[in-house]
Amino acid sequence: MEVIRQLEHLTPKWIYPVLTIGNFDGLHKGHQQVIAKVVERARAQGGVSAVLTFDPHPARILSPNRAPKQIQSTEQKLATLRELGLDVVIVLPFTYEFSRWSAHDFAVKILGERIGVKDLYVGANFSFGRGRAGHVDLLEAIGRQSGFSVGTISEVYFRNLRISSTGIRRYLLNGQVSLARRVLGRPYSMRGVVTDGQKIGSKIGFPTANIISENEITPKFGVYITQIHTKGRRRPSLTNIGVRPTFTAGSSQPSATIETFVFDLDEKLYQQSVELDFCCRLRDEVRFPSKEALVAQIRKDVQLAQAYFTRVGKDSSMGPSAIAKLETPFPKT
Repeated sequence: MEVIRQLEHLTPKWIYPVLTIGNFDGLHKGHQQVIAKVVERARAQGGVSAVLTFDPHPARILSPNRAPKQIQSTEQKLATLRELGLDVVIVLPFTYEFSRWSAHDFAVKILGERIGVKDLYVGANFSFGRGRAGHVDLLEAIGRQSGFSVGTISEVYFRNLRISSTGIRRYLLNGQVSLARRVLGRPYSMRGVVTDGQKIGSKIGFPTANIISENEITPKFGVYITQIHTKGRRRPSLTNIGVRPTFTAGSSQPSATIETFVFDLDEKLYQQSVELDFCCRLRDEVRFPSKEALVAQIRKDVQLAQAYFTRVGKDSSMGPSAIAKLETPFPKT
């Protein structure tokens, strides 16, 4: 997959470019439907499938105090786009100067002249350009002049609700990772680096990897069944997000941590870059009356997680077949 990150590097060099445009934060099932159409059409025409997106999110420039937290980093987004079979991804730097481009100029100069698009697919409510003044009707008019067609893709719904990046952010902040997984089509994934911790887990028989997240969104405090990716391998794991209230009672401002107990781990993860998939939520973080009570509950959590991975496959790649197995969350919480 070719990645282009500068406007000046855009030239009309591709055979029959088929394009879609958007922020695509999270690359949920609605986004995937649009991209699947782009890939299908490009292959049918012997052309090139392409996505045009922006970095940073336009809201970071136009209204930074109200900009949404991003579900994926740019690098995570590129990795997912690669998995979706695209040929080209154009990541244009979004600046204040760029935001002043009119919708007409954007369509003519970038879509028509720089890319030479032949078929363009967008959502029915797509808007673009300065003040979001451009809509599908303008694209269709410019397309007739510039020689490209415009197709619209219907929105995707789950449980009678439109799938959206805004909804997914809300699910994650509420701890509803099973629901997020269903509308993403894969588990929510967090990247980070393992750092040295206080080794409390080791002292109670459950050594954990303390992860400093690189993502902007951290799910609600609680205990989750997870998979951790290390050195190209996926391992089943159990993750606690929170302030460890059993051990921090009396502290006025305990710091939040992400601690992952990795099953059957035979190596040190310290300072390694890892990725953590959130499969489902087990329970809230609880302050236990004693260390022994906490250990007893962790053992129960581990048993539930083991049953979960027995069901979906210990080293599941979370591809289509694995996702189908996950459609009914286990456990119900």
